[in-house]
Parts: sequence; C-alpha cells; structure tokens
Amino acid sequence: MVGAGPAGAFAALSAAFRGEEVTLIDQRGVLGGAASRSAGVVTVQLEDPMDVRLVLRSIELIRSVAKASVLRTGFLQLGREEDLSESIAALRDAGVMHEILTGSEIIERWPAFRVDRDLIGVYTDLDLSVEPPALGLELMEALEAQDVRVVKRGVASFATDGDTVTGVVLEGGERIDHDGLV
Repeated sequence: MVGAGPAGAFAALSAAFRGEEVTLIDQRGVLGGAASRSAGVVTVQLEDPMDVRLVLRSIELIRSVAKASVLRTGFLQLGREEDLSESIAALRDAGVMHEILTGSEIIERWPAFRVDRDLIGVYTDLDLSVEPPALGLELMEALEAQDVRVVKRGVASFATDGDTVTGVVLEGGERIDHDGLV
C-alpha cells in the first residue's frame, strides 16, 4: 500500500487482520504527513448517511488501537435549524443517537457558552479528539504486531507490464513487487 495517512494505515491494518501480507510505503511514516498536523477531531456530524457510517467504522478502528491518544469528547454543532437539517437527517438515517438542543438548553448545560437563543445545537457523544502524533505511534505498534512492513521511503515510480501495475519503485531504485496495490 502506498500512503500511511489515516486511510492507508488503517487499510493496511485491516488487510493484515484478514491475513494479507502487507507492505506500507510512505516517506513520512505512519501519520507523519498532514495528519500529524491536523486538529484531530473525528465527528459523525456530516451531511451524508454513508459518510456518517464510514466515520462510525473509523471510530471503531481508531479505538481498537488507541490507548492514550484518543479522548471521547462528543461534538456540539451550532446553527439555524434549516442549516443543520441535512446533518440531522444523516444522523437519523445512520442510526446515530443525537440530541437537538435549543439555545437556552445549550446555555443551561454549558453555562460558559454564549449562544444566540435563535440557534439550535446538535450534540453527539461518539465523537473523538485525537492526538495525531501519539495515535501514529500506537498505530505503528499495531501494524508491527501484525507483521506489516513499513517502508519510510518515497515512491519514484510504478513498474508496469502493459496496463498492469506490477510493482513500486522506491527512491534509490529498490523495487517491491506485489499481488495488489492500494
């Protein structure tokens, strides 16, 4: 697999759990690129039910490897009811428990907040706050435990045979052949 960001690293781990022999290639290492500088918020509050289901699966995967890098925080989204309707519908369609709060209820629950009373809030409690560099270390341990080979080198090119990609050529010339490439 090429790319050890969140999608690539967890795809590699999932493949290894299924018994696949996996090599993961990324010059920055596991979660070493943009993910290492991200805000680290994982929320189910999206506008498409399929996206919500994918995030639910992501939360399961993250929690399966995280020991100290993740905190279940919940998430409060504020807005006008008409602006939040698609997110609310997506949560309902995906079967995610959520609360719809009035501005007054938000202030009652979180007195430090200053909220226009015409706004509503959608609160979900599944959402995570992640410390990306720490999660990267925990994910690396999980990959190593599954015998995933992690190569911290850049990809120079792809080896091909006609229209078929048969391998990856790393910077420095090493070639890694494969049965499948993600």
